[in-house]
Amino acid sequence: MDRRQIKSTNYLMGALANLVKGGKDISDVSISQLVKKAKVSRSTFYRNFDNKEDFLSWVSVQLEEGILNASRVNFGDEVENPFQNYFNYLNQNRYLYTAFVNTISWPTLVDRMYLVATNSYERLLKGNKSNIPVKDLATYIVGAHVHVTRVWLLEDNPRSPEQMAELLTALTRDGLLAGLGIDSVINLPK
Repeated sequence: MDRRQIKSTNYLMGALANLVKGGKDISDVSISQLVKKAKVSRSTFYRNFDNKEDFLSWVSVQLEEGILNASRVNFGDEVENPFQNYFNYLNQNRYLYTAFVNTISWPTLVDRMYLVATNSYERLLKGNKSNIPVKDLATYIVGAHVHVTRVWLLEDNPRSPEQMAELLTALTRDGLLAGLGIDSVINLPK
């Protein structure tokens, strides 16, 4: 994509966020509404996307990359507080994520995130002294994270990203990992 295309696609994504923030269900958003809200032409939309499903798939990939970059999961870097970054990013883009939670697109987004996150946890847990196979342990942790996140996104009065980061840290480090005696394997903030 060239610079102009990136700008117009970002306008379209912002328009989608504004439409769902205004109470529009993602499945009811039309291309006409998107281009009008984004202040781009219909031809600009079709230059970048084949149809609405193609656009929503692109948005889903952008959301996935945003989470990965925020928590730096895909780089394997150690960050001071990956859960804090994760929840801050989700909170900043809450309307889009909430819109995806309530559609058939959510499982697709979750499946891709699941794969990346479980691979990261498998690398971190390699060599732990638990009787539980690494793959099963990683899948369990990521499954818990995904579902705690989903519930939080759907809350009417959501807790702050800081509270959620503390909760996920406590559940993961002080609950599961400490219970298995492997809390030192993954470096989560104290």
